[in-house]
Amino acid sequence: MRAMRRITDRFRQREHGQTLIMFVLMLAVMIGFVGLGVDLGFAYISRARLSKAVDSACLNGMRNYYQGVAQASLIASNTFVLNYGTCGRDVAPPSLAISFVTSNNNTVLNVQASVVINTFFIRVMPAIGGASWKTLTVGESAQATRTKVILALVLDHSGSMAPAPNGTTHGGTYLPGAVDSFISYFSDTIDQASMVSFGSTPTVNLAMEQPFISNVTSASDNLVWCGGTFSVGGLTNALLLENGVTIPNTEVTLQAVVFFTDGLANMIEQPFVCSGTTNVLIFGGKDPPDSGVWFFSTNTPYNYTAQEGGSGYGCYVGDNGNVSLPSGCTGCSVSQFWSTQYGANENFTRANVAAEAQFQAVQVANLMRANNIVVYSIGLGGVDVNTNFLNEVANAGGVENAQQPEGLALFTNDPSQLQTLFDQVANDILFRLTQ
Repeated sequence: MRAMRRITDRFRQREHGQTLIMFVLMLAVMIGFVGLGVDLGFAYISRARLSKAVDSACLNGMRNYYQGVAQASLIASNTFVLNYGTCGRDVAPPSLAISFVTSNNNTVLNVQASVVINTFFIRVMPAIGGASWKTLTVGESAQATRTKVILALVLDHSGSMAPAPNGTTHGGTYLPGAVDSFISYFSDTIDQASMVSFGSTPTVNLAMEQPFISNVTSASDNLVWCGGTFSVGGLTNALLLENGVTIPNTEVTLQAVVFFTDGLANMIEQPFVCSGTTNVLIFGGKDPPDSGVWFFSTNTPYNYTAQEGGSGYGCYVGDNGNVSLPSGCTGCSVSQFWSTQYGANENFTRANVAAEAQFQAVQVANLMRANNIVVYSIGLGGVDVNTNFLNEVANAGGVENAQQPEGLALFTNDPSQLQTLFDQVANDILFRLTQ
């Protein structure tokens, strides 16, 4: 019996010794796994910080491509540093590579970054194949494509825009500078741009072209402030310019129209038959409290005398009056125009013409969006600017049609704020270009 007890005790001692050894081994494995999990967790955090930094650098660098590759690269680098910050786990600051390349005729920005971090637990593990576990290298990359923009500026040059003391909003003092700042956000070598202006008649100041920055600047600096507010004429010309651009299937582009006005859309164009002759006339151009309309020939010269209804270029009729055709106030008379909004004839009154003018302008904007053109609108002034109308033109401000591209509608009563609004539109376009 004693011998059996001694043998049993020896087996128990051996089991205790084996359990202790197994516990030590399991503890080492558990610590290894916990340490690996902790260190990999730190690596994941570092990679997330890298991801945020390279994404921000990529987008900001591409949005500033218009400043040139060197400046855009510098902005991208500074953006990366600002977003990544510093971390005590890093062996050294992250390495960063920034490159602009061309792919399928589009400019592409690549940003790559990596960082070496210290480990805390797995650093004690033995080296395998000469590889040390004292550090880990984490990397991340991002890519942004700079979409080409096909841009049409549609600018109000009506008489109310004239600088003080002749105008009422004095927008002409500030609009040229706002346009100069706006157009500088885009690239002469990537994008295309055009410029249309409108008063009592529309004018194509600059056809769609590349390069364009210098010519847009010159055209906006030399606008003539005169005439009524033939908004639909300006928008129609912009649509024709946009549709006239041939876009290769391999290219990704953004088409955009920027519409600016300081007044109520109040002019339309329509043919009239008089003594067997068809005359296409532009009419409207009067604001409250006046109830009448002016009539202009479609080839009315682009100058103050002609645009303001001077002698020999147009004639005026009051409420419900007749107009003699053709312009020059001779020949037969007509007393009504055709309303596409209501499908009926209406009298020549300021209110009727203005309502039709706004309706037609919105329809042209709808045609633009049907062609996937993004429309922006900027309004200057108080009671003379219909904010709901401009929201409809841009498909913005709570009246959006979800089936069409949404634009942006901005307003101000202060003409000195025009540059701020135009810059805001430019930034929105650039944001869309790098999505």
